[in-house]
Amino acid sequence: MTLIATFSIDGFQVFIGDSVLSRDTISDELLSIPSMHDPNSKIDKDFGLSISGLVQKINIIGKNICICWAGRRKTATSFINYVSENADNIGYSVEKFENILRNYEPNELHDCKFIISFFNGQALLTRTVKSPIFEFDEVRNIQVYGSGSDAFLREIENFSKFTASRNFNPLERTISTALSFSASAFAQQIISGTGIEEGWGGAFEISYLHKGEFKKLGDILYIFASIRQTTEYIDFKILPFFVKSYYDGEYFMNYVVSNLEDPPTERLYAISPMQAKEQPKDIKIPNLEYKWLVIHSSVLLSNSDVKSNISTHYFGKSYRPIIIKAVDNNFQISTEGNFIQKYLVDIFSLKK
Repeated sequence: MTLIATFSIDGFQVFIGDSVLSRDTISDELLSIPSMHDPNSKIDKDFGLSISGLVQKINIIGKNICICWAGRRKTATSFINYVSENADNIGYSVEKFENILRNYEPNELHDCKFIISFFNGQALLTRTVKSPIFEFDEVRNIQVYGSGSDAFLREIENFSKFTASRNFNPLERTISTALSFSASAFAQQIISGTGIEEGWGGAFEISYLHKGEFKKLGDILYIFASIRQTTEYIDFKILPFFVKSYYDGEYFMNYVVSNLEDPPTERLYAISPMQAKEQPKDIKIPNLEYKWLVIHSSVLLSNSDVKSNISTHYFGKSYRPIIIKAVDNNFQISTEGNFIQKYLVDIFSLKK
């Protein structure tokens, strides 16, 4: 019960992993995940599962090995430990990499699926258990595992139809498409619980290869909005909750703020890697600066009764069109200059 996926655009590959752990037993255990507090109270008992915790499902070993896993945690831990112990011997040798994989007893992996990528200094090699490979327009080599697979494919097919109006380079375009999925999944799970009863979601990691090293994407601010177009005007509203995803050392941090409740709620999650070396220290509420701003909008056009979801991404070292400040025990979200007008132009250019 999980979601891991990979795809490429123009030869640049990206990896996505959710963070919830689930079990095939019903439980009323009170716990909290970034997308929802107390998810087990929202799961119908007919589904026969419960959420049991959080963990990272994307594991970077050294600089040039990335392993995403879906399935039983104990099985995945044993395999990832095995690869880690042999990583120094592998180096950049494809032959040694293949031998390490072959020498692990296949029967011990029967309850897990893996996406394993290896950079040999010149090219990226990806190994997976046999699965269909999907393609939607420019989004190629899509492979996905877990209970969230159908939802992932629907969303990626949807986002592949839209080309952003700004000039992305291929790597930015690939990351942007991954962020479109994570933002949409966050929004649907926060608002309506989509995916929880199937045991996937919580929060989403994104990994990619850059300058010969696997990296994880951090400093992301997710904003959620609604846009309703009538024959006379366009109604734009920023919804009163946001999520910041970032890393504190090896921990995947998610800071969730909601003004939907009175008083407003703040929740901070430290999601550990599979091989956590130590507990995070001195956890503090983060600043609300960001490198990636993801605005997920639910758009209802005047000539349609169907809402469509579109994500837009602004990033850079100095461009901060949305500012969040704490004011009188509340959070105030403001925009810079004519940002809203520019954003609406972006949205409706994507819809054409």
